[in-house]
Amino acid sequence: MLLAARAVGTCIFMVSTGRDKALFYFRLLARSLPLLNKTIQESLERSISDTGNPWTSELSGTEDPWSLTPHCEYVMYLQLHSIESSLHSPFSDVADLENELRHPSGAPIGRIPPLRMSLVAWSPDCSYFLESKGPPHYAAIDGQHLVGMKDEVYTYTASRMLLTFGAVLLGQLWLLQTQIRETSTPSTKGRVSFYTASMMLLADGIIFSAASAWSLSAIASLLPVLVVSFASLMLMTLEGNFLRDVYHIQTPQRRSRTRPTNNTPRATTPPTAPAENNNNNTLPQPVTAGPPRVASPPIIIPSDQDIDAEIAEATAAGAAAVPSAPPQTTTTTTNAQPAIRSFSQVVTFLFLIGTVLLFITAASSSWAVTIRTLYRNIITFTYFSMWVPQIVRNILRNSRQAFSWRFIIGQSTLRLVPFAYFYLYEDNFLFVKTDARTFCVLLGWVWCQFCYLRFQDVLGPRTGIPKFLHRWLPEVWDYHPLLKEDNIESGLLPIGLSKCDDSPGRGARSGSISQSSTKTTDILGAGSSSSSSGERDRERDKEAERSGIKICCVDCIICKEVLEVPVVKQGAAEPAFANPVAGLFARRAYMVTPCRHIFHTECLGGWLKVRLQCPICREALPPL
Repeated sequence: MLLAARAVGTCIFMVSTGRDKALFYFRLLARSLPLLNKTIQESLERSISDTGNPWTSELSGTEDPWSLTPHCEYVMYLQLHSIESSLHSPFSDVADLENELRHPSGAPIGRIPPLRMSLVAWSPDCSYFLESKGPPHYAAIDGQHLVGMKDEVYTYTASRMLLTFGAVLLGQLWLLQTQIRETSTPSTKGRVSFYTASMMLLADGIIFSAASAWSLSAIASLLPVLVVSFASLMLMTLEGNFLRDVYHIQTPQRRSRTRPTNNTPRATTPPTAPAENNNNNTLPQPVTAGPPRVASPPIIIPSDQDIDAEIAEATAAGAAAVPSAPPQTTTTTTNAQPAIRSFSQVVTFLFLIGTVLLFITAASSSWAVTIRTLYRNIITFTYFSMWVPQIVRNILRNSRQAFSWRFIIGQSTLRLVPFAYFYLYEDNFLFVKTDARTFCVLLGWVWCQFCYLRFQDVLGPRTGIPKFLHRWLPEVWDYHPLLKEDNIESGLLPIGLSKCDDSPGRGARSGSISQSSTKTTDILGAGSSSSSSGERDRERDKEAERSGIKICCVDCIICKEVLEVPVVKQGAAEPAFANPVAGLFARRAYMVTPCRHIFHTECLGGWLKVRLQCPICREALPPL
């Protein structure tokens, strides 16, 4: 076919150019035809022997035989739709809006309309067409063609959100600084959970690392990213200093829990006097020296006896008549110091965890949608479980209110704001898929933690813990016990209450434990002012008489005010309150120390924030 085509071309050439020129052409063709045929043959042989795809998009012309991914080159045709700027922006001309986006002058832009384009894509490699759907040929429910924002609009939106996030971080910084001023004593820092503070520090460290990495390549959004980096750095520094103080204060507690004790009994004998030297070869004693004294064992004398009379009696009876003390057996305790990690090791461990999480989060962008969404939800719920370690510490130490409610609610709300933006706002600048249902579950989980912390603050740290689990918890002192008259002989009643009989003249509600000098009243009225006289008082007295409760008034040594304490009558069973919560609130009005001193709850609670000592006898007190 090739030779026939060339023959036809030769005939046409002969007719058009003449006989002489045609003869010359035939001579030239006779010489170049073998070379042309050889070249064509080599090309055909090479094409037949080549197993690659001649239409591939790879630069090398060959494909990997192990790769099953098709490589299709597209030729795309885009048609930009018209923009109605007057409906969305104060700019009357699209050129003015474009100029403001490229060279911002601070003018208000308003809501910037998205770009809409129609698409037709053709792949010569794979031989198929792609077309976007949308009005007017298709209904709007089928599609809106290609909708998106310009690069300048994206930069403007991202910068605005980054500035907002920087303001959120500065709000967290203010809350943390306020909490550090309130938690400035060893007693208050001992209540704080180390793991709760560590989770906050870890999250802020990841934010600082991500913002710093972004600032390396940011151009238009450099200033907002620097604001986020600065705020997260200040927050991370302040949290690190606070965490270091908490760690150093709680180190003795961790050492006491992990210290192995080796008790080895060892018999010790009292020192004996040196024996008399009867060697005749020694030098004689001086003339002024008296007769040698016989060594006598030590005399153990009780503190309530006459020492001089006892010594004289022992001398008259002879030293041998005085009984010697038996060998004493003492127990030596060998404490092997456990290996407690230093704070620098803890910081290094947190740094490694943050680095790993940062790289995994960056790599998750290429995962499948289901796996990526699952990973995102797990990380989010773990992060917002930051108050669970504080709840556990309150249960173990029987303490409450380690953080102020302003700090708890403020930190949780501010840390939820960025997640609400990505979970609820569809056009977020990271193009994260929204999930309102998951965010509602997250809010419920945070709310449950708030409720339990409030229950611990009001009803007690171990509220809701089953009784059979209390034996596995460490023993702690109950500052709000139920007081009974039967505890007078056992010495368990507070000192002020046991001597209430000897302190007359306390007023109408003053009294003692005795029946004659104590006014009976309902447990619901404990810790409150006396009610008006009349039928209501008589009904309350009758109810209190049936419940077996009466009030004893003492003075609080801290505030010098009268403290009304409900006490169960002698011989009466523990009352079954009609409202147990009200009875619990009545006991929350007072606090009893292990040294049997009683105070107002507010008074002793404020004192224990400064010093863990009794205000009266200076005895060490357990933490609140």
